[in-house]
Amino acid sequence: MRPFVSYATLSCGNRHHSTSALREAGPAEAPKPRLLDRVRAAVRIRHYSRRTEKAYVAWIRRYILFHGKRHPLEMGAPELTRFLTSLAGS
Repeated sequence: MRPFVSYATLSCGNRHHSTSALREAGPAEAPKPRLLDRVRAAVRIRHYSRRTEKAYVAWIRRYILFHGKRHPLEMGAPELTRFLTSLAGS
């Protein structure tokens, strides 16, 4: 199997040179698991039931969608309060 090769343009200050650098990259790293996949893995490690796993994932998905698909790491107590208040008002 041939290694992945990419070409990059070298820059020097504000001047760009047309010289291309040859760079070899090793095997591509596996992508970081997505949030809900990590939740599923954590729940399975704790030996929770599949039904509990589905409920946790569904509530997390609902929370994320409520806030316009923002990642939970970008949110805090105010967003959680807003979500819970909307549920109480339903």
